[in-house]
Amino acid sequence: MERKPQKLVVELMRKGATLLKEPCPKCGGILLRYKGREICPVDSGITSIEELEEVAKPKEDVSDEVIDISRNKLRQLIKMASSETDLERLRLILDNSMKLIEIIKEMESSKND
Repeated sequence: MERKPQKLVVELMRKGATLLKEPCPKCGGILLRYKGREICPVDSGITSIEELEEVAKPKEDVSDEVIDISRNKLRQLIKMASSETDLERLRLILDNSMKLIEIIKEMESSKND
C-alpha cells in the first residue's frame, strides 16, 4: 500500500472506521466501513477524510429526503385507506403502503450502518 492510502486508513480508524474482515473485491486490499460506506483506501481514489465527507454528503441528504417523502406518502395512503370502500382499491393502497414501509426500513437501516 502506498503512502496516501496508509494515511487515509490511519485517519479513518481514528475517526471510528471499522476494519472489515472481507478484503476489497477489486484489489484484495483492506476494506473499511465508515459512516455506513465501505471504502477501499486504494481503489476509492479518495485521499482524505474531507474528500470522503464531501462525497458522502449527497448520499445522506438524498436518503433523508427519500425517507421524508416516503413517510408523507404513507400518511396519505393511510388516510385514503380509512375511507376507501372498494376492496380492490383498498388492496392496492395497502400493498403500496407495505412497499413504502419496507423502503423506509431499508433506508433507515442503511443510514445507521
